[in-house]
Amino acid sequence: MPKLLIKHPEKGDLTFTISGNRISVGRRAENGIQINHGTVSGVHAEIVAVNGHYLLRDLGSTNHSFVNGNQVTEAELKGSCLITFGTVECDYIAEDAKAAAPNSAGDLDILRKNVGILRAQNDELLAKVAEQQNQIEILGSAKLLIRPSGDGDAAGLKHKLAVVTAERDAFAMRNKALMDELAMLRASYGSGLRNDDDHDIKDTVRIKLLPTPVGVDASPSIGAAGTPTPHIVVAAASH
Repeated sequence: MPKLLIKHPEKGDLTFTISGNRISVGRRAENGIQINHGTVSGVHAEIVAVNGHYLLRDLGSTNHSFVNGNQVTEAELKGSCLITFGTVECDYIAEDAKAAAPNSAGDLDILRKNVGILRAQNDELLAKVAEQQNQIEILGSAKLLIRPSGDGDAAGLKHKLAVVTAERDAFAMRNKALMDELAMLRASYGSGLRNDDDHDIKDTVRIKLLPTPVGVDASPSIGAAGTPTPHIVVAAASH
């Protein structure tokens, strides 16, 4: 059975199979083939079976019917051709179009035109795919940039600051204890200490502590396990 491929400028390609003795074409839903477009009349035309083949008959449409670019009131559809209702182009594909080879210059021109249309549609689709891929990459990059960080909340940062400060103070206390022990040993042995390359006792370098950050207690307490426990000092808001 022959087919009508409608190349709707807004809805894309629509394919209808033509069967029976008569099928109407128009904008209204009651037509056998509906083409909902502003240039197509409510009941625009009809395709009628006559003597084993179909013919196209215009039904007084406002914007007329065309076959291969020629305005027609009635025309036989003996082979594949281009039908235009108003400004909507349609490919009429004869029943034996797949089996028969093109045998005229008109058939070749129609095939070339169809190939050109398909290539243009493919190029448009490729451009849309590229645009969508670009949008996906942009959104993916934005997602990485706005991804929340683990150190983003103030409470977590205050806790980490207190822990690091407590560790610093604990190391300072240990250093002081070692310095005191060294001073006691020097006082006990006095001048008996040798100052050669084998037994050189050098001064311990004191650690210069930075000021305690604001919001952190400078005197950490010692927990049950002997590790310093940080204290966070929260200043009361003035009214």
